[in-house]
Amino acid sequence: AKLSGKVELEVGGQNTGSAAVCISRELSVMHWWRATGQNGTNLLGNCIDGGEVTARSIVAAVRLWGKYWESADSVTIHSSLVTGSKMRNFVQEQLDDCQNKYGVRVRWVEDNDYFNNSESTNLRGGQELVQQLVRGDGAGQDDQGLHNINLRVMNGNIFQLVNHNSALNKHYFS
Repeated sequence: AKLSGKVELEVGGQNTGSAAVCISRELSVMHWWRATGQNGTNLLGNCIDGGEVTARSIVAAVRLWGKYWESADSVTIHSSLVTGSKMRNFVQEQLDDCQNKYGVRVRWVEDNDYFNNSESTNLRGGQELVQQLVRGDGAGQDDQGLHNINLRVMNGNIFQLVNHNSALNKHYFS
């Protein structure tokens, strides 16, 4: 499942859980996962705050999907804020490793207001999905009259949704 073009990764973490969405507009596909205390005890366990949850979630997403980015032009990661130099270094080391291993430029942009911005016109489509997943509302768009849980409409385009919860669990929690 190689991704091409400009790849976008959205990652949001709070004490209650986290989610990640990896988007390739060129291929019209969105990969996603959601971690809570139930399915993500190793990812979320012993985290002191949402910044640490976010850091661990970025690293988990990069470890899970980084191998798909070899053919990408670039990868931009948007995330909630990571506080603490230890956690920032942990993320940066993983990003550097990914760039060196797969030869793709990875840019990381943090958003202090990642979860507080509810004005959907200002949200990136992946950010909106991350917020929805962290709230526990699933990946569907039932409220918008779309009832196919394998598809999502973003900016007028239809994307295939690919759930990676089982891959995340197998990769990190087995």
